[in-house]
Amino acid sequence: MQRPSGPSPRIVHLISSLGVGGAERLLVDFVRALDVAQARNVTVVVMNEADPALLEKLREGPAQVLAWNRPRGSRDPRYLGRLLKLTSDTRPTIIHAHNRGSKMWAMLAKLAQPRLRVVFTVHAMNVASGYGARHRMLHNALVDRTVAISRAVTRECEESGLRNVVLIPNGVDLSRFRTAEEPLACRLEREPDRVPLLVTVARLVHDIKGQDVLIEAAALLRARGTPVRIRLVGSPSRDQPETPALLASLVERHGLADSVEILEGVSDAAEHIRDADICVVPSRQEGFGLVILEAMAAGVPVVASRLDGPAELISDGINGYLAHAGDPGDLADKIARILEDRPAASRFVQEGRRTAAAHDIEVMRDAYLTLYRTLTA
Repeated sequence: MQRPSGPSPRIVHLISSLGVGGAERLLVDFVRALDVAQARNVTVVVMNEADPALLEKLREGPAQVLAWNRPRGSRDPRYLGRLLKLTSDTRPTIIHAHNRGSKMWAMLAKLAQPRLRVVFTVHAMNVASGYGARHRMLHNALVDRTVAISRAVTRECEESGLRNVVLIPNGVDLSRFRTAEEPLACRLEREPDRVPLLVTVARLVHDIKGQDVLIEAAALLRARGTPVRIRLVGSPSRDQPETPALLASLVERHGLADSVEILEGVSDAAEHIRDADICVVPSRQEGFGLVILEAMAAGVPVVASRLDGPAELISDGINGYLAHAGDPGDLADKIARILEDRPAASRFVQEGRRTAAAHDIEVMRDAYLTLYRTLTA
């Protein structure tokens, strides 16, 4: 694909909030990957609350960034008025929405200004399948392109009756995770006496992201005489604020308080990923698994759940391992395999770097810029 050059069409990126999550990290990395010419006509609007560190990173890029601090759930029509004034003043061709709430605002803007084109990215599984008939009808009438982040999400969107679905796989800013010197062997092989550190980075929503499965697996490994350290990095969902306490209780129940950390509110997990001996993605649902690519870019072997999204990135036994979702025993087995065969872990690292290179953020950026130009041709 020929790399797009010059200014992109006028675009407003719209997201409800800027917290610690895959969609938010992707938006930040995407905007920062734009050159000055490409970003000249780009405005990013964060409707609700924003993590200060992520907002600062977003503002380090070349695009205009607006944070409106709208109270979550507010139906104050003044915010729609503010959006319509923005689209009237800046005359964008496209509004690109990144979650369900921002999509609703984008569709309202299109009803008021039919010249607008709406792009919506589905960043997870079980989004499109949750739409009722009325929502699906509105979506198909007002959203010009639905972007799916993986083949699995593409299938779900199409099976749910969404039209004009295109696949643009997630990308990762490799420079944030690569070191100046990339050793041939992974840390497990270079530092065999270190107690292995297993890191997972995800929202603290255990029924989706499976942090409890990793804790159970750690208990099994300790019972087998294989001590590990666990670091759970993420932020709780506003819908499930009790999750950190539930996970802490599970840690106590298994006597793992000395070896499990729960780190909340980390806006940039790159340091924690680079520090890991193994990156574990124990999700029960996963549309893609951006942290898999981040770990591969950092030279860290990966064990992830055998789900459609992760399986698009991991060839089992070639560049990582896949374990049955929700099965602590199988997860413990796969972790133990890596710990017992450290030369194989180093081979995973080399293959993983090749996988990550194919998903550089610039590849994703260029695919989106091509889509925008197609819509405005």
